[in-house]
Amino acid sequence: MLSEEQHRFLAEEARRSQRSMSALVREWIDQRMRHRWDRPIDKDSLWEMVGIGRGGPGRASEMHDEALVAAR
Repeated sequence: MLSEEQHRFLAEEARRSQRSMSALVREWIDQRMRHRWDRPIDKDSLWEMVGIGRGGPGRASEMHDEALVAAR
């Protein structure tokens, strides 16, 4: 659901560009998706989480349930 202000803005942009509101929304989502995946990984806020866990070599990726139980 859009607010009235958002709907007015979208409708005006659609009219101005002679495109449907749906086409504009899809285009904006595509642009946002490209922007998100075009960033270098070290600029992603989730990158800060890499390496915060303690541990060494192991099989946690294969035995993740057991590793989580042991960590509790």
